[in-house]
Amino acid sequence: MRQIYGKYYVEKETAGRFQILQETGRGYASIGCYFSPALAAEEIADREHGEKWIRDRIEEEMKGEAEV
Repeated sequence: MRQIYGKYYVEKETAGRFQILQETGRGYASIGCYFSPALAAEEIADREHGEKWIRDRIEEEMKGEAEV
């Protein structure tokens, strides 16, 4: 699991899927399972970080995890 920003994390799954998780006081809650960084970014975009910025962070983390 890799941090995207703030309380949001990405967890790579199988067949190109990944989960977005949000840190809570007791652990992590799944925001959803996605194939597309753009769709995931739509779900967690806020005023501070727009969809493009979040999508870029997800893509960077997915690429970085694949290289590890």
